[in-house]
Amino acid sequence: MTSHRLAAAAPAVGAALMLAAGAVAALGLVAANGVCCADDAYHAVIAKNLANGLGYVSTVQDEQVTYVLKPFDPHVGSGPALIVPAAMLIAVVGNTAWAPGTAAVLLWTSLCWLIGRQALHIARGPGFAAACALFCYLCVALTPYHFPQWVALLGEVPAALLLVLGVLVLSSGERRVDAFAAGVCFALAALTKLVALLPVGTAMSVFAAHAGWTSYRRDGRVTRAVVARIACLVLGLLLPHVLFEAWKLIALGPGAYAAQWREYAAYVLDYGLRAEVATTFAERYATSAATVTARFAVSLPTLLALTVAAGALLWRDARLRRTYLTLELVVLVYVAWWCFFSTGWPRYLLVGLIVATTVLVLPFLQARPRVWLVPYVVVLVLWPYDGWGRWRHALEASGSTFFARSRRAQALLDASAAMAELRGTDVAMTQWWATAADLEYLSDAPLAFTSFRDPAVSGQPGRLVVVNTRFVVDDAEFQALRDRCVTVKDFGPYWIGRTP
Repeated sequence: MTSHRLAAAAPAVGAALMLAAGAVAALGLVAANGVCCADDAYHAVIAKNLANGLGYVSTVQDEQVTYVLKPFDPHVGSGPALIVPAAMLIAVVGNTAWAPGTAAVLLWTSLCWLIGRQALHIARGPGFAAACALFCYLCVALTPYHFPQWVALLGEVPAALLLVLGVLVLSSGERRVDAFAAGVCFALAALTKLVALLPVGTAMSVFAAHAGWTSYRRDGRVTRAVVARIACLVLGLLLPHVLFEAWKLIALGPGAYAAQWREYAAYVLDYGLRAEVATTFAERYATSAATVTARFAVSLPTLLALTVAAGALLWRDARLRRTYLTLELVVLVYVAWWCFFSTGWPRYLLVGLIVATTVLVLPFLQARPRVWLVPYVVVLVLWPYDGWGRWRHALEASGSTFFARSRRAQALLDASAAMAELRGTDVAMTQWWATAADLEYLSDAPLAFTSFRDPAVSGQPGRLVVVNTRFVVDDAEFQALRDRCVTVKDFGPYWIGRTP
C-alpha cells in the first residue's frame, strides 16, 4: 500500500520539484539583477511608498515636467494585484534591490502551484507530470528575450496565470463557490494587467453561453442554478474592482477621482490601440507575425495550428473539451486583438502566449492518453529550437551570474549611495522617469528626482544631474545639459554630474 501511494504521489512530487527548481533559478537572477527594467522600478516605487505609509502614490511620472506625489497614477502599467503584495514584502524587508523581483517570483510560483493543484483534479498520473514539464519547458524556451518577465515586478505573467487558474476553476467545478472563486481570479488578472480584461470577457462569455445552452437543451429553459452560478461569477469579478475603486474614491475625493478616470481613459486609448490606423489588416498581420518570429523564435501560424492540434488530440475527453474551448477562444481573440488593434508591443503578447502554452499541454491531462501524444511531444520539444541559443542573451544581460550581484546591480547600489551622500536635501535632475526610477526606489526619501525641464530647478548652478544611461533617449536639450555638467561619479550605466 505504501509503495502504491508513493507511486501515485510521484507525478505531483516531480512537478513540485520542477516548480521549486524554477523558482530558485529565478531568485538567483533576482539576486543578480535587482530592479532592472525601468517599468519594474516604476511599480516598485509605488510599492515602496505604500509600504512606507505614503499611500498608493508614484513619485516619478511619465510625461510630467515636475515630479509630485501622485495618488493612483493612471500611467502605471500594472495594478494593485501586483503592487500590493510587493508592498507587503517591502514593509518587512525594506526597499532592498531584490525585494520587488522576489515578490514577483513568489507570486507566479504560488499561482503555478494553485494551477497544479487544480489540474490534479483532472489527472494524477504520468500525464500530469508530462504536462507540467512541457509547460515549464515551453515557458522557458519561448521567452529568452523576455526573461525579465519572470524575475521583475511586471504584470504580464501573473495576469496570464490568474486567467488560466480562473478558467480551470470555472470549468472543473459545478458549485457556486467555484464560480465566485473564478470571478475573483479574473478580477485579479485585470487588476494586475488591464489588458487581461479582453480574455476575461471572452472566458466569461463562453461560460455563460455554454451553461445556458446546456441547461436549455436538458430542461427546456435556463435554470435558476445556472443563473445563480453566472451571478456568482459576476459577483466575484466585480467585488475586487469595487473595493479598489472605493479605496480610490476615499483617498482622492469625488473631483480628483473623476479626473483620474478621465486621465486613465486617455492613457488606455493611447497605449492600448494601434496608432497606425491607416495600415491594412494584411500589413498589420505581416508586421505582427514578423514580431512574433523575431521576439519569440516561433511562427505565429504554427503556434495557432498547434493549439488546434491539441484540441483534436483531447476532443474525446468530455472533461477537458470545455476547458480547451474556453482557453482556445481566449487565445484566438487575444491574438487577433494583438495583431490588428493593439500597439503591437511584444510584451503584451505574453499573456496570450502563456495561455496558448496551457492549451498545448492540455492533451496530457486526458484520462486515457492516446498514442499520438508521442510524436506530439517530439513536435513540442523541437518546435522552439530557434530560441534555444537565445538564452545566451538572457544570461549575458544578467551578468552571467546567479545570486552573486552583477556589475550593473552593484553599479546601481554604488550610484544610490553616492547620490545620497552628494545630494543632501536637494532634488536631483534627470531626463525622464525611466532614467531615475530604480534610484528613486532605493532612495531613503521620496521625490529625490525631478525632470531637468522643471522650472523650479532648471538653470540653477550646482544641481546634481543623475541618469541611468541605459534608458536615455535622444534629446538635444538634455545632451547639451550633460555636456555643460562636470562629471562627479561614473558607475558604468549610472552617471552623476553637477551643473556649473
